[in-house]
This record gives sequence, structure tokens and C-alpha cells, in this order.
Amino acid sequence: MPCLRPSMLAGCEPTAITAFGVRASLMRRLAALMALTMLAACAAKQPTQRENINLSGFPRAFKDGYADGCASAREPMKRDGARFKSDPQYARGWRDGSDICRRRQP
Repeated sequence: MPCLRPSMLAGCEPTAITAFGVRASLMRRLAALMALTMLAACAAKQPTQRENINLSGFPRAFKDGYADGCASAREPMKRDGARFKSDPQYARGWRDGSDICRRRQP
């Protein structure tokens, strides 16, 4: 007969699952679930570098350049060549984005 209540412990078989064994099993499962959840959170896609930097107050050209420069630090180069030559805000944003995101790569 399984021992599910502490009052039944006196006449329990040694192989029966006790209430304490059920709790321990439940706690082990809960701990494993929490560990897997934390591991999954670490494996989730990290936010892009643009999301980590506050670019409010900068002109649109700088923000566009920063996004392209940051993307170029992680992938093949992404740059609007004509805009880079003609728009100093875009060029400065591209250089800043490239430099900052290159330093932040693991």
C-alpha cells in the first residue's frame, strides 16, 4: 500500500512512494524546468545593437547611418555609398555604428 500521508508511514512498505518522496520528485522536476527555462532565455535572440543605444535627438540621417554601420559590423558591409559621400550625418552615424557594434561583438 502506498504511503501518501504521514499517518500511514508506520505500516508502509520500503519500496512505496511516501508523501515526502512525491514532494522531492516534484521539486526535482520543478528545478529542472526552471533550469531549462533559464537556458532557453539565454539562447533567445539578443536585441540588436540599435535597440541598446538611445539615438533620440539625432537626425534621421545619423540614425540610418548608425543602423547600417552596426549591421556592417555583424554581416557583410551595408552602406549607401552615394549617401556616405554626400551626407556627413549619415557618414558619421555609419562610422559610429560600425565602431561601437564591432567592439560589442562577443
